[in-house]
Amino acid sequence: MKVAVVRGNCLNEWDMQYYPNLREFNIYPTGICSEDNKFDTSNIEMPVLKLKRFGQYNKIPLFSKVNNYFLCYNHYLFGLEKAMRDFDMIHSVEIHNPFTYQAVKTGKPVIVSCWENIPFNSNRWNYKKFKKVVREEAKHFIAVTEKSKEDLEMEKIDAGRIS
Repeated sequence: MKVAVVRGNCLNEWDMQYYPNLREFNIYPTGICSEDNKFDTSNIEMPVLKLKRFGQYNKIPLFSKVNNYFLCYNHYLFGLEKAMRDFDMIHSVEIHNPFTYQAVKTGKPVIVSCWENIPFNSNRWNYKKFKKVVREEAKHFIAVTEKSKEDLEMEKIDAGRIS
């Protein structure tokens, strides 16, 4: 099974350190991030695919802040749907990330890990739309803490879809 691990511009060796061990179970992960990723990916022991991110081109400071606040496309990954064609499953993070929304829209099974512990955070404009689609269409959610599980349930995600 091929799994895409989508992290926007925050793919890092600390979060990815356990994924290569999945190969023992015939699960082959690939990290997906933006070309302007915030962290060095050279020490990640699995393939990494870098895509262009809208925010790379959005260099006008005021427009970038307004876009990120209202439209939230700075973290949109160009070509993500095409890049996902050969993967069996996608693992992403947080229900409000534009790239998590993009992952869900591919039609592939998506698992979303959540650390966020502020329910209804990012409920403005497109974020609200993204979250609604992710809540409805993601296959499963991994709550990293009990508090994040409670918050996912407050966001109306059925407890049976949360581990």
